[in-house]
Amino acid sequence: MDKDVPLFNHQHITTDSQSVEDVITIQEPAVNDDTLEFTETKNPNNVEDVELEDNMVPNIPVVAPISTRHSEVSSNPPVWKYALELIFEAGLAGAQPVFTPLECNIKLTSVTYNTSSDDPIFLDISRYQRMIGKLLYLTNTRPDIAFAVQNLSQFMQQPKHSHWNAALRVIKYIKGSPGLGLLMSSRKDTKLTGFRDADWAACLSTRRSVTGYLLKFGDSLISWKSKKQNTVSRSSAEAEYRSLAILTAKVVW
Repeated sequence: MDKDVPLFNHQHITTDSQSVEDVITIQEPAVNDDTLEFTETKNPNNVEDVELEDNMVPNIPVVAPISTRHSEVSSNPPVWKYALELIFEAGLAGAQPVFTPLECNIKLTSVTYNTSSDDPIFLDISRYQRMIGKLLYLTNTRPDIAFAVQNLSQFMQQPKHSHWNAALRVIKYIKGSPGLGLLMSSRKDTKLTGFRDADWAACLSTRRSVTGYLLKFGDSLISWKSKKQNTVSRSSAEAEYRSLAILTAKVVW
């Protein structure tokens, strides 16, 4: 073989909320049939096979690795298998896909700002948290759902039925194109291009604006984020200026 290929890929994953977990994924080595050799090994001590009990096996969390498809002009990391598992887990295999992650002009609020009993608390909080956590992982290759997932992640402690229905809509949107991912172009283009926008006073609870930006290196998308601004903007122009400052800081960094 020309070079050694690691069988185990050790990753350190950090989440913004609570836990930090070590994840081990197994990667199959790519070998050439012409150079593959087989060697016979024997047991020198004639030790019998030992069966491991369940309590002897370490509990190692495993997540879906981000694979990559290559071509002569681009590289595309798809997570279609992870997306399909998410669709089946939500029970939306037979649902009709939608064309937008969120409904137009929808305003989601917390339980504190409930004005009627038409939108009760969603009782299965852990299920909602698991669903949003998986959607957050999917935003690593799906910037088109970043704003919707950022909006839904604000209600992890006390979700309502409207939040759960909005999360299901995001999954229906993913169902329309489960194989959609990032395009990493192989063209030698070093032009750095940035786009930004601001949704003024989008958060009804704090009246803070939401900044959204993306950064491209040539034809490849390398950075993106949707996040609430730290302070309240008194005008839409101030919100736009803060959004531009955040993107400029990212470019300089």
